Amino acid sequence: MRFPSSTVKGLSSWLRVVCLVVLPLLFFCACSRQMLDDRPDTKPAMEDMVGTWVPNAATLHDMEENGHYKITTHELVLKANGTYEANNMPNWWKTAVGESSGTYDSETGTWKLQKKDGDWVVYLISAVKYGMPLDILSDQPPYRLRIWLGDPDGGHRMIFEKKTN
Repeated sequence: MRFPSSTVKGLSSWLRVVCLVVLPLLFFCACSRQMLDDRPDTKPAMEDMVGTWVPNAATLHDMEENGHYKITTHELVLKANGTYEANNMPNWWKTAVGESSGTYDSETGTWKLQKKDGDWVVYLISAVKYGMPLDILSDQPPYRLRIWLGDPDGGHRMIFEKKTN
């Protein structure tokens, strides 16, 4: 059976679109979560989470440039007894829309490792019973912690790295 040349050309163009656009797009969508987030599959060890966590350089730059915060000592201390201290954290880490008022929060509470939507998070529960998950990034130590500021679709976030002695 022979097809008219216009049908073959039309089919050829369609296959080209599928191969050059649709297949790579499907591959990217299927792999993007792993490529972009690299999250642990198994529960991280508590000793890998205990310690002092500080904003990374990009987060400090964002705090200063976009949040108009004065950079000082900002840290999240996760203790082995399941308590935490947050010192001089920019207030936007707790606002629903990630807005800055240029002020800092310090607080205490408890923390635990738990699964949220199938991923491991550090869950902070402040002394006033406000809960907040921090995503654990990397599939092995050294981990990083991420908190979204406002809507995650906006891409605004803080990243923390564990301070080494």
